[in-house]
Amino acid sequence: MTAIVTHFADQAPSAPAMHGATRSSPAGVKTILRLEGAAAFAAAVALYAHAGFSWPLFAILLLAPDLAMLPYLIGPRAGAAAYNLVHTYALPCRLRSPAFGSPRRSWRPLA
Repeated sequence: MTAIVTHFADQAPSAPAMHGATRSSPAGVKTILRLEGAAAFAAAVALYAHAGFSWPLFAILLLAPDLAMLPYLIGPRAGAAAYNLVHTYALPCRLRSPAFGSPRRSWRPLA
């Protein structure tokens, strides 16, 4: 997967020069975003462990968002759209509701 991303990153047009601005966000914002992600991950692991679900399934589901890199084979625009879609909290929250409300216990680990 890294080779695919590197290939398309090399072909992407460079951003126009921004006068007087930096290209990355301030260090404080990056720290907050990393802490938020770490807290969400820790909460997910704790809840998953408490529920007693399958750990091999957890490993598979942990890597599932990386499958969103495959649309980069179609093109950078499709790849970026798919990647951004699965790397937000909106899609998992939307999928969580039917799994919790379902009488089928087999869907609950997916929530």
